[in-house]
Amino acid sequence: MPQQLLILVAVLAGATAAWFLLQAHAGRVRTVRDVGPRAGAAAEALLALVPPADVPTFVLVSSATCSTCPQARRVLESVTAAEPVGLVELDADEHPDVVRSLGILRTPTVLLLDVDRAVRTRTSGPLSAGQARAALAGLATLPGSPDPTRI
Repeated sequence: MPQQLLILVAVLAGATAAWFLLQAHAGRVRTVRDVGPRAGAAAEALLALVPPADVPTFVLVSSATCSTCPQARRVLESVTAAEPVGLVELDADEHPDVVRSLGILRTPTVLLLDVDRAVRTRTSGPLSAGQARAALAGLATLPGSPDPTRI
């Protein structure tokens, strides 16, 4: 009996640690290092689905079974209504090859593409309007971004 209790405690501790690790990464905007259309097959597959635009574009990768995707969609719709940015929703169930090639493991995942349609940032999990606006504002400060003062 003590051995079974020890195993149960170890399993619960492992599950708790995994949950905390997942929560620590949820909603955190991360800069993507490999940018530009030459980033490989993942970028090419994404470019085929996202139309060219004169403004940055949020790409929301969602699925029908995702419980936080509607919240992320509402947040992004409110940000795109107030800011010069586009929004494209990509259904993970309809494009599994693209999702796999981008290394997306959970939904919602939000990618921010610059005007050249290069993936610049990504975040997974619940998203706040502040986080989305911060990613958009930080886009101009990322290496390789066009100089906003240059006309």
